[in-house]
Amino acid sequence: MLACALNLGGHLLLVKTLSFPQEILSPGITIKSTRLKPSKLRGVSFGSMRTLLGKLPPLLCALIATGAAAQVSAPRAASPNHLKGSKSSYLQRASQQPIDWYPWGEEAFRKANDLDRPILLDLGAEWCPYCAQMDSESYERPELAKFINEHFVSVKVDYDMQPEIAARLQRAQAYMNLPAGLPLTAFLSPSGKLYFGGGYFPAETRGGKPSLGEMLEGALRMFREQRKTIESGGFDVWTQEGVQLREKHKEVAGVRLAHRRDDPFA
Repeated sequence: MLACALNLGGHLLLVKTLSFPQEILSPGITIKSTRLKPSKLRGVSFGSMRTLLGKLPPLLCALIATGAAAQVSAPRAASPNHLKGSKSSYLQRASQQPIDWYPWGEEAFRKANDLDRPILLDLGAEWCPYCAQMDSESYERPELAKFINEHFVSVKVDYDMQPEIAARLQRAQAYMNLPAGLPLTAFLSPSGKLYFGGGYFPAETRGGKPSLGEMLEGALRMFREQRKTIESGGFDVWTQEGVQLREKHKEVAGVRLAHRRDDPFA
């Protein structure tokens, strides 16, 4: 029996391992026992063997210490987006999604301006069942996340923790004659002009309602083809002023939306 006392970051760790059975001491390090035949020991003195065996315990302890230290010091997997550390449980829940979410703030808008991309904004709440459904069926899909990360800057807002921002976004959606319930899916220019959006969108087209993928493609096409119209119209979420876009400009997206405000799925 071999015992090693290791001091790791002020914590004393006692490690025991059998001398020859196969033991994995650390990731990638394996010791296998080998039976030595007497014919292989010819010419080796007893004193030499004793000296060699005397060096094995320190060597094994060193190997164990290396593996244990690596496991203690190994950093945890980094959050794939910028929501880690948020006080909002709703945003914390999204911190491990493959979408590169940003919290509401100047950093996200500055990033969108630098990359010249539209902003995908999701307003939701922890208690909202369709917010959770949209997260699980769409925002947690790697292939859709890849498309979003390549073409948008994404912002997540908690309805309960950020009521002033939520009210501002809902006012903008209502002004643009777009659904203003929860979840709220909005598309903004880097300057803060809300120009397109809706509410809950399923992962696949259902009952005549466009899928989130279709909405993303439409909003991206509209941003690229109607940029001047968006900047001269739309609703500015910063100044709370806006100009309604004509239906013909919205239809450039290739997605026709229902505008009944009493329909939570419109």
